[in-house]
Amino acid sequence: MRFVGIDIGSEKHVVAIVDETGKPLRKPIPFSQDASGYERLRSMLGEAADAFVAMEATGHYWQNLFAFLHAAGFQIALLNPTRTSRFAAEDLRRAKTDALDALGIARFAQQKRPAATPMPDAATLELRELMRLRDRLVQDLGDRARQVHRALDLSFPELTDHVRDVASAKATTLLVVCPTAEKFRAADPKVLAELKYDGRHVIGLELAKALCEAAKTSVGRHQGTPYELQIRYACEDIATLRARIRKLDEDISQSLDRHEVGKLLTTIDGIGDNTRRA
Repeated sequence: MRFVGIDIGSEKHVVAIVDETGKPLRKPIPFSQDASGYERLRSMLGEAADAFVAMEATGHYWQNLFAFLHAAGFQIALLNPTRTSRFAAEDLRRAKTDALDALGIARFAQQKRPAATPMPDAATLELRELMRLRDRLVQDLGDRARQVHRALDLSFPELTDHVRDVASAKATTLLVVCPTAEKFRAADPKVLAELKYDGRHVIGLELAKALCEAAKTSVGRHQGTPYELQIRYACEDIATLRARIRKLDEDISQSLDRHEVGKLLTTIDGIGDNTRRA
């Protein structure tokens, strides 16, 4: 049996894995709280049948990861941070880093053998379906992003020197307005600078000018309507998919709250309604 400890953070998590004796099987590794990070974790964990995962119930940041791992068939124990802190003190561990915390959680699971946090069948099925739907949407988003990349390679390859992630809100907002180098050459940088890409932040004059200047010397030679439409439609799809994934993440959290995990958290010493909803 392998024991997996995950230190939960707001933007990234850290995973450590130990064997039956508490010996680390690999050094603790950080992974991002997104689809690529979760897939990286999944590849590190191996088979679910001989792995036991432990993580602290820290705010709401554990919820999507819990749903992902539970849908993949892993047994998971949600831990009260107070218990793991006491264990660290008993272990005379003075230093505190994310890597050491993850290793401490793994060793806590190996030594204390906490019970897995159960889920009723209905909740398990609901979470699995939600996660499958989310996976399909994430795959669709990736397909649309690759479509944009291919079209940009022909029409304005220099854009990614300035905006690397073509699936970002910043990139799609720009590309819906100016899908090709030709459109950027004809655009007014001051108008582009005022575009809001997330409801609050604007593109800014520095980036707008840089893109318009890059468009003047672009090596992209395909500027016709087919390329404009490919990029514009794909970017509109990306924006829609992003919004749906965001809504699904909310639905997953609500599903956890409706079922046993949310109720069980309130039975852990030191965790009440305010803590579990933090």
